[in-house]
Amino acid sequence: MNLTYSEDQHFLHTFKQHWEQWRNAAYYYPSNVMWRCRLVKRRICLLFSCASIECCREREVMEHFYYSAMYDVKDTGKHNE
Repeated sequence: MNLTYSEDQHFLHTFKQHWEQWRNAAYYYPSNVMWRCRLVKRRICLLFSCASIECCREREVMEHFYYSAMYDVKDTGKHNE
């Protein structure tokens, strides 16, 4: 788990929404321990994995944007000379 997501407001909002759903599902488990082990632990791992994948995807999009911008500047500079 990447703790830097704890500073991301979008992630915190998403986590709170999921937490409410998970708390409502606790009724279907015989104990809090089983609820945490079987549902919450797995869902938290999945939520962090999805956030990590989304972050990597966004970083890749930004990299492509920056590279294309650099090549555009480089090509524009040749035409101006």
